Amino acid sequence: MFVAFSQLPFLPFIHAVLEYKKGPGPAWVITLVTLWSVVWFLAQVEAVKFRPIELSSDYLKYRFGLSWTADIPISNIKAARTVGVGESLSGNDLFLSPMGSAKNIILEFDAPIRFSGPYLMKRREKKAAISLDNPSAFLDELALRGVATS
Repeated sequence: MFVAFSQLPFLPFIHAVLEYKKGPGPAWVITLVTLWSVVWFLAQVEAVKFRPIELSSDYLKYRFGLSWTADIPISNIKAARTVGVGESLSGNDLFLSPMGSAKNIILEFDAPIRFSGPYLMKRREKKAAISLDNPSAFLDELALRGVATS
């Protein structure tokens, strides 16, 4: 949260300099965009808390705040495992949970799963690396639903 609020003390100075150099229009555009980014950041933080990843009997509902979502049928999850120590993950061959989270579970799917992101972005991947608070309990629950885990 500090990151969001750290922009605010400098905003009047930036606004004044832009207004002097470029006029009031650009100054107000930058001011409004900065304020919007602070609001968006705070909304993202709250959404991460209030829109968790959910596991039901039929679906894994992947949510990462306001950014990425996917409804993954349990029947499409081929395997699930923990990320190995020192294992390097690349976004080229799998869906990576957004930055700022330690990826600790890798899911493999029968067919590509569609992940919906910000600005109408879409990705279809056969693997995903996600971040969970309790990966061992998650793997136990998937095993109860018939998914191969390791």
